[in-house]
Formats: sequence, structure tokens, C-alpha cells
Amino acid sequence: MHRVPDLIAQNVQYLDQALALVGRLDREVWTARGPGFEHGPVGTQVRHVLDHYSCFLAGWVERHVDYDGRARDARIEADPAHAAACLVRIKQGLAGLRGEAGDSELTVTQDDPRDPPARVVTTLARELQVLTSHTIHHFAVIGLILRTLDVPVDRNFGVAPSTLVYWTKVPGVAR
Repeated sequence: MHRVPDLIAQNVQYLDQALALVGRLDREVWTARGPGFEHGPVGTQVRHVLDHYSCFLAGWVERHVDYDGRARDARIEADPAHAAACLVRIKQGLAGLRGEAGDSELTVTQDDPRDPPARVVTTLARELQVLTSHTIHHFAVIGLILRTLDVPVDRNFGVAPSTLVYWTKVPGVAR
């Protein structure tokens, strides 16, 4: 099983990528609705990612996470500086988990129409993996949005670590 500090470091690596991105985008690009992305500007994608981290950190205290109960802070969508402050806060919250055991159990409310919603048992390590995967997925979308707006993006932005390794091992794979 992965060690919690390693999983935290992986998440922080991606949050640092978001901080770097926030630092170079103005409000106009942050809120621009690129072709085909009318409902998901960069700011909205980042807000969605940060909502998941915030839900996780808040839920960790009670050992129950409800990712569907997101705050959806509209200020993150509109203001890159506010997003940056939230990113820093989340990184600090993750750092506070370094001493926790990866197999510590918690429950997650699953998006489900039943009343009451289904709860799934999971672990701290698994949820840190889920957050990493979820973040990479949305970063891939952010990369697409920025490219439609003709904003340069590193070609590895939003690419899963396993894909990056694959690209180095297979000759002729388009990158």
C-alpha cells in the first residue's frame, strides 16, 4: 500500500501545477468559455477540483465524505487570486494528514437517488488516490480549454503519470 506522505506529495504536485497556472492566467482567460466548453471555463474546472479536496478535508474530521455536498464557491470561478488562496489552504490541509495511517477507514456518500444515499467504505490512501486521478482528469480538460483559446500549455499538463511513463517506453507514440 502507498504511504500517505507519498500520496499527499503526489496531490500537492498537481496542486502546485494549478498554482503555477493560476499565476499566469488573467481573469479574462480564467473565465473564458472556449468553443465547445460553454459550461466549463478554466475557473469552473479548478473550482470543481478544489471543491472535492475541500469536501474530503472537511469530511476527514468526521470520517465521512460527501463529494456531492460541494460548496461550489463561485469566487474561485471568477477570481484566480481567490483560487490561489484556496489552493494554498488545501495544500496545508493535506500536509496535516501526513501522520495518518493509509488504511484508516472512512465512508463516502455515493451519488445515488435512494433515500438515504448509499455509503461506501474506503480508506484514506484510496481517497488520496481518487483525488489525484480526479485532478488529472480535470487538468486534461483545462488543457483542452486553454488550447482552444490559443493559450500555451505544457504538453504533459493533465497527463496521468502512467501515460508519461508509457510515452517514454514505446517508440513512435504520439506525444
